[in-house]
Amino acid sequence: LMPSFYVVGKETHVGESFKGLDPNQIASAITERINLNADFCDIAEGEVSLPPITLKQRDLKTEYSVQIAKTSTLFFNYATHISTPDEVLEKMKQAASEAFQSTIDSLNREYKRFCELAKRKYDVLPWKVNVLSYKELYEKVKLEIGDSLDEKISELSELLLKDESIDQREFSLRMVQEVHNLWSNREPVVVVYF
Repeated sequence: LMPSFYVVGKETHVGESFKGLDPNQIASAITERINLNADFCDIAEGEVSLPPITLKQRDLKTEYSVQIAKTSTLFFNYATHISTPDEVLEKMKQAASEAFQSTIDSLNREYKRFCELAKRKYDVLPWKVNVLSYKELYEKVKLEIGDSLDEKISELSELLLKDESIDQREFSLRMVQEVHNLWSNREPVVVVYF
C-alpha cells in the first residue's frame, strides 16, 4: 500500500514565524512517527513484513518566497500480510494525529522559550489537531457544495489523464488538493489517502 499525507499548514512571513504553522514540520513529525517503525509490521504465519518507509516528502511551494510553505506531501511504502487497507488507513490517521499533536507541543515549548528570551507575553498557540481521511474530506465538501463537487472532480480527472507526465501519485495528490481547495475550512489539516 502507499499511504499518503497532504499537509496543510498556515502561511506566514518568516519574520513572524510563530504566527504560522509549517506543514514541513508536521510532515517531518509524521515521518519520524512512521518511518521504519516496527509497530507497523504485519506478522502472518511467522512472516514479518518490513515496516513502512518514506518514498517521498516535499513541500508544494512552486517558487521561492519568504513565506513558509502552505502545503506539503509525503508518502510511504507500506507492506502488509494481513492488514486491510481500512486498518492501515486508521493506523495512519492515528499516527498523523500523534505527529500533529507532537508538533503543536514542540511549537508551544519553543514559542514559550522564545517569549521568555525576548521578554514578550506568551499565549498558547491556537493550533488544533485535525486529521481526516480523503473520504471524510470529500463528505465535508460534498455537504457544502453538493453535486458540483463530483463535476469538478470529473473535469480535473479528465484533464489529468490526458497529461502523460502525471503519474498515479501526482494524480492522487492533485485530486486531494482540488477537493481541499473547494472546502470552506482554511484551518491546518492533514488528509490521509492512498
